[in-house]
Amino acid sequence: MNQAEYLDLVQQLNEHAKQYYVFDTPSISDAEYDHLYHKCAEYESKNRDQIVSFSPTQRIGDQALDQFESFQHSTPLMSLNNAFNDEDILSFWERMNKQIEGDIECTIEPKVDGLAVALHYKNGILIAAATRGNGSVGENVTHNIKTINSIPLKLSEAIDLEVRGEVYIRKSVFAHQLKDTFSNPRNAAAGSLRQLDSRIAAERRLSIFIYQGHSLLFNTHSDELKHLSQLGFPVIPNVISVNHPDALLHACKQIEASKDSVDYEIDGAVIKLNSKADQTKLGVTSKAPRWAIAVKFKSEQGVTVLQDIVTQVGRSGVITPVAILKPISIGGVTVARATLHNQEEIIRKDIKVGDHVLIQRAGEVIPEVIKSVETTTESRVFQMPDLCPSCNQPIVHVSGEIGHFCINKRCPAQLKARVHHFIQKDAMNIDGLGKKMADKLVDERLVNQLSDIYKLSKEMILSLDNTGEKSVNTLCEQIEKSKTVSLSQFLFALGIPFIGKRTAKLLAEKFKSMENLMETSQEELLETNEIGEKIAHSIKHNIQTQSFTQQFYEFKQLGIKILAVTDQTTGTLTGQTFLITGTLETMSRSSAEKKIRMSGGEVASTMNKKVSYLIVGKSPGSKLKKAQSLLEKGVDILIINEADFIALFA
Repeated sequence: MNQAEYLDLVQQLNEHAKQYYVFDTPSISDAEYDHLYHKCAEYESKNRDQIVSFSPTQRIGDQALDQFESFQHSTPLMSLNNAFNDEDILSFWERMNKQIEGDIECTIEPKVDGLAVALHYKNGILIAAATRGNGSVGENVTHNIKTINSIPLKLSEAIDLEVRGEVYIRKSVFAHQLKDTFSNPRNAAAGSLRQLDSRIAAERRLSIFIYQGHSLLFNTHSDELKHLSQLGFPVIPNVISVNHPDALLHACKQIEASKDSVDYEIDGAVIKLNSKADQTKLGVTSKAPRWAIAVKFKSEQGVTVLQDIVTQVGRSGVITPVAILKPISIGGVTVARATLHNQEEIIRKDIKVGDHVLIQRAGEVIPEVIKSVETTTESRVFQMPDLCPSCNQPIVHVSGEIGHFCINKRCPAQLKARVHHFIQKDAMNIDGLGKKMADKLVDERLVNQLSDIYKLSKEMILSLDNTGEKSVNTLCEQIEKSKTVSLSQFLFALGIPFIGKRTAKLLAEKFKSMENLMETSQEELLETNEIGEKIAHSIKHNIQTQSFTQQFYEFKQLGIKILAVTDQTTGTLTGQTFLITGTLETMSRSSAEKKIRMSGGEVASTMNKKVSYLIVGKSPGSKLKKAQSLLEKGVDILIINEADFIALFA
């Protein structure tokens, strides 16, 4: 390969990355991309003087920075004035209506709860990225912004450009990877963006939405966003344009109603005049533009008394403090417990037992204690116990690390938590074995390790209190049914720290079988896409051990069939990609997806040209409209109902 071919390869890789990370329409398979990537890296290793800054290999630096450099913004990153209710929104509309001649049009977009950044391109190449800071001066975080795969390192046009956006961490990433370290996704994003080592930022899997461009000559904000998308940027989604105040109020309520159904935190909406000329005419104050306003959604918060702090033990031994509250109704739900994450957070927030505290509840997220509002004379400082509340063994705190741990692997609370995780629908999917029965099985010592679930007999389960023969028969059938499982599901079911559903899928695709993963080297693990030091270390200390090897072969002796990736690529649905929208009546979505994969098919997460079948259930969403739109453009997609889907297996 010569230099011209190398540059062409870099361009190809960047285009494939854009299709995958920005538009969610992969143009090649992961294996093909990995082959091209390694080809690029091999050339660069032999020709280091020819490496270009926009090569995908340059997203993660080899060395950590000593400190952050300050960055002077070309124009300030301004704050927005706030609206808290319908009256404030209508007042903003009336103000615009009085100052603008003719009809006005506004855009409304989700206000993502993240960190504002500015990205600078010179001749189409990313040269700098900085945090908002005080609005005028921020911190240069280019090394961490480059780890965001959806950010183009080189644009399709050789232009000078500044764009502004919001860096965030997806709720799913936070739940599976960071919830034990940070209190919420925004704090996780902030902590990750300010890492001196870009390798740590890369492991945290930051995301971004671009919401504004500078130096672009477009008549409207919506046209500007369309162009930014064409350049390859992940622009803010679900932007609505309206030209009537009633429609404006309705659009804001639409965004608020959808905030729990998307994979990013939304704390409001942003209203902007769409016309760029009108924006210029109205101008800005010293703090905020006159042509935009942020609608702050009602936070589901309340103040109550923190009656006690108890501790609970997770499946990995992490000791988590839990707030016991005087019951309070927040958003129509009675809250009596809330998470406190770890002792360090309790100290940082200066929270004491007996304090009046502010509680926040957001969607399905576990309520959390935000801060202490009032300390009483009877308030007392919480002390982490020396002994585990479950097994009475010593609690360990490693210097320099967040969190306390029970290191007793036979701790009943840890085992119960591991069983709860193991039986859930995204793992082994043992329907009928609920948490209460699982706890009974552990308490009665019928289950002492995960593989014991498959040693249970009908008589053993019937020996438990309040168990009926009919339900036990069903449970035994479900346990037997769960014995055939995909490799990624089995990996996830084991509950290994830092291995969520996505990481399990990546490991399954790379190593093909459990035996391969148990025998692979640390070096090969670290060469796997998105696998960093923490995950590799976790695999070494949880999978590549003698005790796990014994349990794994016991699983096999008990009849567990773990389908290797090569086993799953053939079947009646091989080569077909499925997507589900709406609610299925005869089975859960996870069960339907499992049937598809077991028959060799693939399951998509979004509607795109590669989808073969769209299965439509009750109350379908926007995926159906998009499929119909693609059909009109000549894309070959079969739209079927649940009965048609079941018939595929007849």
